[in-house]
Amino acid sequence: MARVSAALRNRLDDVWDFVIDAKIDAQDARDDEQFDASWKRSAIQIFLDHHADALGEPENESRRVGIAEDVEMLDDELRRLGQAYGPLPDDECPLGLPRSHWWWWPAPLPGGPHERYKGWDEPR
Repeated sequence: MARVSAALRNRLDDVWDFVIDAKIDAQDARDDEQFDASWKRSAIQIFLDHHADALGEPENESRRVGIAEDVEMLDDELRRLGQAYGPLPDDECPLGLPRSHWWWWPAPLPGGPHERYKGWDEPR
C-alpha cells in the first residue's frame, strides 16, 4: 500500500481529473451508465480511504478542497440517478461492498438495502 500511496502522491492532479471526469460522466448518465458511475465512485472512495494522506500536506490544500467539492457533486448526481432509475439490480452489484458505498443503492428500497442485498461485506 505504501508504494501505491507514494506513486499516487506524484499523480494527485490525475486523481483529481478522474474525479472530475466521473462527475461529468454522471451528469449526463442514463440508466445503462449507472453501473459505471458507481464503479468510478467506489474507486474514488478506495483512494480516499487508503491513499488520501497526501492530500493532507499543506501544498495540496487546493487539491483537497477541489476533490472534496467534486466528490460532493458526483454524489448529488448519483442520488439523482437513483431517484430517476432506481437502484441497480442485485446481480449487478459486486460482492463484498462495504456499507459505506451507498451509491450502489441511492434510491429507497423495500426493506432497505441492508436487508435486501446479501452482498454486504461478504468475503470473496
